[in-house]
Amino acid sequence: GAILHTSPYHRNIINLTQYICEPITNLSSDCTIFGIVWSVYLEEFVATIGCGTPDTSNSFYFSTSTDLVRWTNMQALYDRGDMDEEVKKKVTSFNYPTLWDPLSPSLY
Repeated sequence: GAILHTSPYHRNIINLTQYICEPITNLSSDCTIFGIVWSVYLEEFVATIGCGTPDTSNSFYFSTSTDLVRWTNMQALYDRGDMDEEVKKKVTSFNYPTLWDPLSPSLY
């Protein structure tokens, strides 16, 4: 069964281990989730991921979840190689991938 999150400021918690979340096991330790959004189209959460290894630092990835606990394996979202050559020459860093919907009424 699920264990609800609780505030240690409002309760005297005897056994903290029951409140420790499981780590995301299919996310490389060199990668970080930079944004999480709900996709109306997919009806899932979508996480945008950036990684810091030489093999992965030129790409952004995404993963999806229906419950914010279990995530799909990372898939390529955008790669530095997808850039126009003239643009690529001017790019000095490649960070913080985030998705947003310009038509969403919550933006305004």
